[in-house]
Amino acid sequence: MLSSLYSIIVNEDGQGIAEYALIMAFVALACAGAFGALGPAVRDRVAAFAGSAYN
Repeated sequence: MLSSLYSIIVNEDGQGIAEYALIMAFVALACAGAFGALGPAVRDRVAAFAGSAYN
């Protein structure tokens, strides 16, 4: 009983997956923040380009 409890505590198989999940969550938050901050500027540039393409 004690050895199986020890193997559960020592087992680190899921650690890599958890680290990748945390990294992906951080990247997603950084992208959302960048899109929120740069959104109006990008929208204005696209609108100006689209307007000049039709004239």
